[in-house]
Amino acid sequence: MRPMISMRPSLLLSALMWCCFSNGVEAQFQFMSPIPTPVGLVISSACICDVSGDSIPDFIAVDGGGTIAIARGLGDGVHGEVEQYERGDGIDGLVRGITCGDLDGDGDQDLVFTWSHPMEPGGFVSFLVFDNGIPSQRIDYQLDLQLNRVPFDLELGDMNSDGRLDIVMCTTLLGDPFQPSAVTVLLGVPGASGPAFFPPLHHTRSSLARDVVLFDLDLDGDLDVVMACKDGNALCCFENDSQGQLTLASEFLFPLLPEPYSIAISDFDSNGVPDLMLGTWQNRSLIPFMGMGSLQFNRQDEIPVGQFGWGLMHRILMNDMDGDGIEDVVAPFSSGLFSIRYGDGAGAFSEEDTYVTYQSAKNAWFEDLDDNGTLEYVMEHTDLQLFTTFFGSQELRGRLFFDPVSLPTGTAQELTVKVTANLGIREADLGIEIDKAVLIPQDLVPSDQVLTATGGVGPELWLVDLGGSAQGSVTLSMILDSTGQAGLGAGLVRDMAQLLVTVAPVGQDQETFLGFTENTPGGPFVTVTGGVSIAVRHDLTPVQLIVPTLFVRGDVNQNGLVNVADAVVLLRRMFGIDPQGDCFATGDTDGDGDLDVSDVIHILRWLFVSGDSPAAPFPSCGVGSNPLSLPCDSHSYCP
Repeated sequence: MRPMISMRPSLLLSALMWCCFSNGVEAQFQFMSPIPTPVGLVISSACICDVSGDSIPDFIAVDGGGTIAIARGLGDGVHGEVEQYERGDGIDGLVRGITCGDLDGDGDQDLVFTWSHPMEPGGFVSFLVFDNGIPSQRIDYQLDLQLNRVPFDLELGDMNSDGRLDIVMCTTLLGDPFQPSAVTVLLGVPGASGPAFFPPLHHTRSSLARDVVLFDLDLDGDLDVVMACKDGNALCCFENDSQGQLTLASEFLFPLLPEPYSIAISDFDSNGVPDLMLGTWQNRSLIPFMGMGSLQFNRQDEIPVGQFGWGLMHRILMNDMDGDGIEDVVAPFSSGLFSIRYGDGAGAFSEEDTYVTYQSAKNAWFEDLDDNGTLEYVMEHTDLQLFTTFFGSQELRGRLFFDPVSLPTGTAQELTVKVTANLGIREADLGIEIDKAVLIPQDLVPSDQVLTATGGVGPELWLVDLGGSAQGSVTLSMILDSTGQAGLGAGLVRDMAQLLVTVAPVGQDQETFLGFTENTPGGPFVTVTGGVSIAVRHDLTPVQLIVPTLFVRGDVNQNGLVNVADAVVLLRRMFGIDPQGDCFATGDTDGDGDLDVSDVIHILRWLFVSGDSPAAPFPSCGVGSNPLSLPCDSHSYCP
């Protein structure tokens, strides 16, 4: 379903004007459909920073097992060319937090994430140092040698003014019946050539902390710490002595159990003193705390925000959303709603707007992604495995891409041209860069989604040129419907076309690339709702060409025969008695792409009750119909 937008009438007519309290960037902002960026993994935590070293912010996500996905900034605030890095070896637990900063002092952004085993002692901080956009192998730092100290949230900051980033976390002893929490501080070792830290300092308070924020609350030039403790129903403020040593300065307890979850800091009443906003998990509410100086605060009345059906309220953030120079609160909910409570400059937040976007929204950021002086609103959607980016007023954006893929040589294949834009797509004009020596184009046809969008009749114009020369691009000019009635939906990744190719029978594995080029100068273009033509960003997509291994289907023990011995070996492998071997495809006797007991039965039925023979290739060596569905590195009987 297309994301739906709801606005106050005054904001439908004009852009939202806002500025960022932390950096003073003024921007014009109008909610329209976002640009989605799929990353291909369930997101446990995420951050935004330039790890590729090109001065363009990247989207970084990590799943619970430690696999990192990086969506590179392509320019204009659009992201793509997603790469995944397996960095979870040995993680028998759950990654809960990730952030970025220059941990080794070389000028490059690095990643740091936290995780823990379910029951074993430790709790870990892991570092990925980047060099030319590639992460190193993981470096682990253990937080506790005796207790299961689980880190949840983390932030980086220079706690002792030595010019080196330190790490501040909220940690919890999950194995303890009372689950005591602490602010855990790792102070960096000055002059170290890589990530190096002194032993951790644990400042224990309350239980099951979920959020930690660094801010100079007493305006003395060093970073203080605020921690929200969900199960302890407490908000704890710690004063920094400028050397990284913390002392509890104030604490608030909540007997009605709202479950404090997230914290945002700003100056709500414009008196120059930082104030706190607490977001609650159980009550789905906001609680303002007006700063009184010296890390003391005056608690205000609780502000209800969420309603039944909205889901869980996640991490709140603040920005001036209506252009009145006063900070407002933005609260994302797991249902896909996000709420804006407008500040009045005196510490009250009475008026509210709500908006609907993709579900499972958890974290959000305001970032100037395209370096044009305006801020974008970015959300991370955990289960949908994507980021969404809302751009400023009249900032139309789009992206063309292929998904990375591995293709068996000597076969016919279909490659999907994908597209997205923040308004509905009516027309397109593009070229596809392809190495015709290894990927031989046969046709470029409308996708099923294009046919659906046009009511089954197909596009009004679909003009394809496969390119006569070996270097010529494949070009497409498309008009779905000149009346403007048909279009590919805004804010969604849609299939535009299927590129039919023959993969050349090359002699060895190799890599090639698919990209896009202009069909008309300045392109590629898509035309969106309203007849506006926009130049879209596009990926350069790697394609792995794999020479398939010859094998005989059913010859599991690779002796050139298919008999009961193969059924026995296959069954023993399924139960872990025998090693798995190096050609899984031989065991897929029915050719359905899965290895299960039905494959054993298939052999036995063929041998004893005149059942169907094993699927091709059988009885001679050959290549399966989908040779990469199950790996086959070698088969000793086949050449």
